[in-house]
Amino acid sequence: RSYSGNRQRERQLMQWEHIRAVEFLRGQDDPKRRRKSDTRTIVRAGGVGGNATNMKKELDSVQEGLGDLFRDSIREVEVNVKRIDNVERRLEELAEMVANLAKSMGEKHYEMVTIIQHQYEQSEERTRRQAMTLSGGSRSDRRTTSQPVAVDDDLSVHLGSEDSTEEEQRPRVWRGKLQHHQLARLVPYQLDSGSARVAEMPEVWSSSDWPDRAEAAGAFNGFDSSSGFHRGSHAGRYVTDEAGRPMNPSGKPGAPDRNRLPLWGPNHCLHLAVTRWRRDDRQNIAKKAGRPVLQVAAVLDRRGGMQLPWYHVKHCLPSCIGPASVSASSASSSTVGQCGLQNLLRAWLRERIEALDAGRLGAKRLHIQQEAVTAAACSTVYTGLLDDRVNGDNAWLETDLVNLHEHFNYNFEDDVVTECLREGGSGERVAWIDVANRRLMRQSHNTLLRLVAQQHGAYF
Repeated sequence: RSYSGNRQRERQLMQWEHIRAVEFLRGQDDPKRRRKSDTRTIVRAGGVGGNATNMKKELDSVQEGLGDLFRDSIREVEVNVKRIDNVERRLEELAEMVANLAKSMGEKHYEMVTIIQHQYEQSEERTRRQAMTLSGGSRSDRRTTSQPVAVDDDLSVHLGSEDSTEEEQRPRVWRGKLQHHQLARLVPYQLDSGSARVAEMPEVWSSSDWPDRAEAAGAFNGFDSSSGFHRGSHAGRYVTDEAGRPMNPSGKPGAPDRNRLPLWGPNHCLHLAVTRWRRDDRQNIAKKAGRPVLQVAAVLDRRGGMQLPWYHVKHCLPSCIGPASVSASSASSSTVGQCGLQNLLRAWLRERIEALDAGRLGAKRLHIQQEAVTAAACSTVYTGLLDDRVNGDNAWLETDLVNLHEHFNYNFEDDVVTECLREGGSGERVAWIDVANRRLMRQSHNTLLRLVAQQHGAYF
């Protein structure tokens, strides 16, 4: 009974019985034992040797018959054991195939439900807008209405009263400083290239002391001591035209002059990709098409447009500008690597998290998220020219794409990191979205996210 339920021990017992049976049969065929048996038989038989001999022959024939039957039984048992092993092996293979099939069907089911949910949310939002239009609802009524707007396959952002002021808000220039770097960006981010607010961008820039004068002037192709920042290019030396205006080294025709950029020549900027893995209910990394799915903190607009958080940068050290690179291993030769901007970004994000409302978010949570920023892997994915719609013939963007990826022991939470990337009172919304090839993502930023996905071996 102790062997019941243990197939391995049952096989060992059967093999042992087989060995003992073979030893017994071999002992019966031993000639020495036969001679001893003959001697004992003759002694006991007395004078009737003939009858004893015949009886011995009959016994020997019976033993041989029993031995043959026993051997056949053992062979049959061995064949059955092999068949059982083959059946068990096949059952294990079938179980593995069923598990893989169930996993694949689960992913397909999730994708189908996600698509249906996305279509339903879009239809619901469209119906709500039509109903409000037909009912003649005023703008003030729409402000107090809080409705979810679908921005992603599996994400909806809840709009509140703060977002309703975005339509009326005029953009302004936000400025910051990180040691020997000056940062600036428009608040809120300009996402729609056809909006009236984007047309105001040159006027907005001119209202601050950040942009160049109207005419092109300065020490191009190097450090401009009069302005106090570097005007070099990652692409090397660039030429100037007869009027002294720098020419876009990409050679692509664009808008005349500076277009909507504040500086003549290279406009250095920093694109920040804060990423984490998307996880399922069991906290396992979600996969799509056999690859893990990344999520990135992106800025959203009311129409579903998306882009990465990014900042104009003035490098105020002569040694800041380095050659272009498209690899995190080349970070030491990039702008960020030479300026130490990676460590400055960590400290800056920690300070912004510390400045959040501890009473609402919890002081312990904020402290944990500060530790998550410190533990996160920070690398430069790309350094060089950026093909963007704001480029002009005499002004263009050059960027350092920095990726801050969460540590496996310190996860980025949904609201803390995204809130520290937005400016309060600006109506901006920052949310986690899946990294993928998206039509609504700003085209140049979509190209940058492809590089981030390639670095992590993630789905795109």
